[in-house]
Amino acid sequence: MRTFIAVEMNPDIIQSVQHVIRDLDAGNRSVRWVKAGGIHLTLKFLGDITADQATRVAAALEAIGPDVPSFPLRIAGTGAFPPGNQPRVLWVGIDRSEELLALVSAVEIAMARLGFPSEKRPFRPHVSIGRVKDPTLLGSIPARIEAHGDREFGQMTVRSFLFFESRLNPAGAEYSVLKEIRLP
Repeated sequence: MRTFIAVEMNPDIIQSVQHVIRDLDAGNRSVRWVKAGGIHLTLKFLGDITADQATRVAAALEAIGPDVPSFPLRIAGTGAFPPGNQPRVLWVGIDRSEELLALVSAVEIAMARLGFPSEKRPFRPHVSIGRVKDPTLLGSIPARIEAHGDREFGQMTVRSFLFFESRLNPAGAEYSVLKEIRLP
């Protein structure tokens, strides 16, 4: 099973993000836009794991919960990876708060203890909103992404994080929650 660990956005944030997706879309077929159910902040992608590994991951994540208090999360700005006129991923930004980084660190440490490789790149919190299929056909999307660069999407309180299974199909990914870990 293909798995990852993430923070789910609240309904108000999802609605605000969907509004920007509609503005950016304009019928452009060079981008596969994320559906409402896929709007989340990935903390760690684990990839394909066995059912036995999933059980161990869920237990390790549950052990983190009591040590990480709930915290505020600010969602603002838009951008692309890589920046410029040939992006591959379009995103909405998340502030790098100390609390968020503490949660990411706790997840990384717990997963490293289970044998998952540590992330080599620095954590850049974002919500992916679109995957670019052909950057040469983007038209005005890079300029419109830049125009939303200072946009505020809102704030929310992170009260839990989730262990997801992702199933890929022609219509896009479908996510199932394997475990919800509540924060005090």
